[in-house]
Amino acid sequence: DAAMGRSIVAILFALLPAVCGAQERNFRLSSELAAVEGWILGVTVPSLEVTLSNEVAGEVEAIAKDIGMRFNEGDVLLRFDCTLLELQQEKSEAIHSLKKEQFRVLKRLFELESVGAEDIAIAKSELKSAEVDLEVAQYSVQKCTILAPINGVVAEIMVAPFEYTQPRTPLIRIFSTDAIDVSMSVPLQNLSDFSPGAAVDVLFNPDQGPLLGAIHAVAPEINSVSQLVDVLIRISAPPAELKHGAAVGVKVK
Repeated sequence: DAAMGRSIVAILFALLPAVCGAQERNFRLSSELAAVEGWILGVTVPSLEVTLSNEVAGEVEAIAKDIGMRFNEGDVLLRFDCTLLELQQEKSEAIHSLKKEQFRVLKRLFELESVGAEDIAIAKSELKSAEVDLEVAQYSVQKCTILAPINGVVAEIMVAPFEYTQPRTPLIRIFSTDAIDVSMSVPLQNLSDFSPGAAVDVLFNPDQGPLLGAIHAVAPEINSVSQLVDVLIRISAPPAELKHGAAVGVKVK
C-alpha cells in the first residue's frame, strides 16, 4: 500500500507541470482578450448545419467531396449504385407506354361504339396507376445521387465507399459557407446595446482588422445564475480562414 501511494504521488507530480501549463495558457488567452476594452469574447458556430441522409437503400458508389472541401448548391456530394432502381424505372416506362397505347386504342374504339364506358374507365385507371409507378421509380433513381442543398463545406463523412446503407442513414454533415455565426453571452445590464439588426465589429485576425457583422438573435431568457443572455451575431460571406470554434472579439459599433 505504501509503495502504491508513493507511485500515485509520483504520477501526480509528473502530470502537475502539464496541468499548470494548460491553465496558464488559458489564463493568458483570457487576459489578452479581456485587456481590450469594449470587446466581448465570442465563439464562431455554424449559421446552418445540415446532416444529409438517404431516402433509398443502396451501396455507396462514390463520395465526391472530402472533409474540408467546399462546394456550391447543386454539386454532387455522394452517389449510390442505382442499377436495380434503374432497371425498375425501365420496367415502369415500358408498362406506362403499354397502358398509354391501350388507352388510346380503347378510346378510339369507344368513339366507334365498339367498347363500352366501363372498358374506358378501367383503361384510364390502369394508365393512371402506371403513371404513378413511373413517377415513383424516377423519384427513387433521382435520390441515388445526393446533391448539395446549400453552398457549404463538408464537416463530417459518416459512410464509406462500397458500404451498404438503409434508408435514413446519416451520410454527410455540412456547414453553410454563406454566413457564419458568433455565439456569445452578454451581461444583463449591457443587453440594451445588443438589439437585433445592430451592426457589430468582429475581431478575428488583428492584422486584417475587424469583420462586419450584425446581431441576428437575442435569447428570450436570462441565465438565472450568471445573469447572462445568449446573443447570436451573423457574418455574411465570411473569409475561408474563419473556422467554427474560433475565439473572436465582438464590439457594438
